[in-house]
Amino acid sequence: MSEEEDKPELHSVAELAATLLSGGINGEPYALSETAEARLDRALDALHGSIELKHACADLIRLGAWLDREAASPEAAEALLRVLERAVPALDAVLAEHDPESLTETKARFDRFRDEEGRKAPKVGDEAPRGSVKLGTLDYPKRG
Repeated sequence: MSEEEDKPELHSVAELAATLLSGGINGEPYALSETAEARLDRALDALHGSIELKHACADLIRLGAWLDREAASPEAAEALLRVLERAVPALDAVLAEHDPESLTETKARFDRFRDEEGRKAPKVGDEAPRGSVKLGTLDYPKRG
């Protein structure tokens, strides 16, 4: 089995998003323009009422996570997040009608992507999490 066979195929809306990515600014490799956001909005609107909207949003979440964590393009991921946020009401309606039990699961995945829930770094004065390493222990001896 080849490596390409292991990778799941993206929904056509996620493929459209990938083709709309352009060269980034401020050192980021990718960017998503306002025009591209509008095209993605229209593509998702065309899926309104169809269970395909769920699959498109799931793949856009995967693309956004890749942009943020692996491609070092958090601004492009934020732009994709804005598109997804605008699709939430339509997604709620579709899932309530077609797949009510996955509504909670999909919302949980989206919230993890938005970081509403999830691990955060401790604030000053908070107790360090178990297993954490203090930055001072990473100092290497100076050569002189």
